[in-house]
Amino acid sequence: PGRDVPGLPRYPGARRRGYESELDDGYLTTKVSYVARADSARVLGYYRKLFRERGWQLADIEYSEGEWELNAVRGEREAEVKIEARGRLTLIEAELSRPQAGRGAPADDSD
Repeated sequence: PGRDVPGLPRYPGARRRGYESELDDGYLTTKVSYVARADSARVLGYYRKLFRERGWQLADIEYSEGEWELNAVRGEREAEVKIEARGRLTLIEAELSRPQAGRGAPADDSD
């Protein structure tokens, strides 16, 4: 249950654990966390494909201490997705930053 971050959908079947949104210095930052019953490699593949298909440029991808981190940009929007395996579950944290609507940015990022 719960809404996804506009323009950055959740991994299919993942359940939302947290949601936070704040406006700071003209930028809206939305953070959301999910848990999925899926292999972390599948989740990583899903987000890599999603970024590619939706026109995001993958700026960085790192693996450290059991956690993948993907950073992508599209125009003035920035996205960060962290993926961590926990046994048979995978934890996903996503963050999207974009200019506030009304400052030359679209009100909705859904594509």
